Amino acid sequence: MATTGDSNKEAASKGEQIKGPTDSYRVDDSNEIDQLKTDLSILRSDLGSLGATLKNLVDKQSEKVVDFASDAKEIVRSQAKATEESAEKYIRERPLTSTLVAFGSGFVVGLLLSNKR
Repeated sequence: MATTGDSNKEAASKGEQIKGPTDSYRVDDSNEIDQLKTDLSILRSDLGSLGATLKNLVDKQSEKVVDFASDAKEIVRSQAKATEESAEKYIRERPLTSTLVAFGSGFVVGLLLSNKR
């Protein structure tokens, strides 16, 4: 019977590759590394598409915010104009009352803001 050393020498002389116990681990590690590379590539691709989707979502939301702000600006502008017209009408119809109210309001605010106590 030939010893393992003799069988390895015979296999080496025939050009065959000798596989020891560590060679199977190297093959398994190589397969795992290849799988990790594939998984990382898929992960990069998924992250790229996630980033693009997030960018599109942010763009759409920012457009909605801009539209909302524009609408709010128009509403405030129209309400301010209506209030101005109403105040002008009131002052034209009651000039003496308006003057007394303005004077009284100014006097009260002046008293509140003065530091003479």
